[in-house]
Amino acid sequence: MPERLKGILLASTGASLWGLMGIFTRTLGDAGYGSVEIAYLRCLLAGIGLMAFYAVKNPQVLRVDKGGLCISLLFGAVTFSVGFLSYAFALQRIPVAMAAVLSFMSPVWVCLIGRVVFRDRIAPRQMAAIALCLLGAVLITNLLGVQDMRFDLLGMAAAVLNGLGVALQLLVPRYFAQRVQRDAMLAYGFLGAAAVLGLFAGHGRILRSL
Repeated sequence: MPERLKGILLASTGASLWGLMGIFTRTLGDAGYGSVEIAYLRCLLAGIGLMAFYAVKNPQVLRVDKGGLCISLLFGAVTFSVGFLSYAFALQRIPVAMAAVLSFMSPVWVCLIGRVVFRDRIAPRQMAAIALCLLGAVLITNLLGVQDMRFDLLGMAAAVLNGLGVALQLLVPRYFAQRVQRDAMLAYGFLGAAAVLGLFAGHGRILRSL
């Protein structure tokens, strides 16, 4: 399979799973879980899963120096915590479909931040795609429906913030690529986020629901 087609399929699969995750997140919210508990469980389970996966498949990935470990933990504590919390908060205030669309504006932020930080060139086709993404976000959130404004500004802002967090999750590992492997940053980053969120999560609530 050509690498380009494989990349498109993986991106499509990721978007589908992200939307499905929104449904499960909404279900946990209806069951009494707060935004912090949902984000905490997401980070903790993802971190444990990745650590186990790399420990079996490629242990070398997990061997980083103290500096790289600190970078990875801090990376996760900031980007994952902010991203997951904002997404869970958005789902409490706006529909899943709207939250998914606004969150998946992350490619727009990747292009714009990459242009500023890495001096990446934005091709005319990419500029057109960015314009279409912004137009789609405006239409799906009904920003032009002045007479029937049923959207929640805080929920929408949280969804956009999540998209920005996803963009940083892609760009920060690139910035530190010469220092730490991307896979290591992801694995330790999830645990770093879980450690921070665990300070505020209601563990009693989680245990009682098991």
